[in-house]
Amino acid sequence: MKILLIHYKTNPPWSVNELIRACNVLGLRYEYLKIGELDAIITDKEIIVKHHTNKINGDGAIVRSLGLKLGIDLFMKRIGVLEALAQSMPVMNSPESITYTRDKWRSLLRLVKHGVPVPPTMITEN
Repeated sequence: MKILLIHYKTNPPWSVNELIRACNVLGLRYEYLKIGELDAIITDKEIIVKHHTNKINGDGAIVRSLGLKLGIDLFMKRIGVLEALAQSMPVMNSPESITYTRDKWRSLLRLVKHGVPVPPTMITEN
């Protein structure tokens, strides 16, 4: 089994190194991928995710971070790549879940929808 470990840094941070150790203990193969080096391509026959020029393959993926300070365009590009990847393998933390966890307001809306108490909160531009 091969697990893709995805982060935005060039070198794996401690959190990914812990996942690498766990893979080694469990006898799993892994590949560390930098999210900014992934591209998604839609053809008339398939959806392909590439790392540089190589088509990505694996049995599942774990996303650790997309980056800290991203503009909306770059954030959505990275989510789009993960959505394409999720078409071919399980992604532990789905692109949809990442959009909720990155936005406090959307997280609170989801919690309230499922009956979890939250503090009074307002969103406004005024």
